[in-house]
Amino acid sequence: MLYRIITEKTDIVLNPIIGRYYDSYTIIDARGYWQDVPENSIVIEIVTDSEEDIKTKYLALEIKEVNGQESVLWLKFTEEHEFI
Repeated sequence: MLYRIITEKTDIVLNPIIGRYYDSYTIIDARGYWQDVPENSIVIEIVTDSEEDIKTKYLALEIKEVNGQESVLWLKFTEEHEFI
């Protein structure tokens, strides 16, 4: 299962927060747009062997609160995957 959380990039370091939930994850710098205004964003990707909807949603909620945002984007991809 691949989960993706997209949020605004702020001065707040999110690694300690994410690390409380997961040992392994990827952070990708991105450029997002909100109401036609560009903003620095990050994409957090988490790959697991199980469905962890609640855990990743709690993480997204915590990031939303810490960043002071109205919302963050939470995505779930169900394609087949394997660790090689």
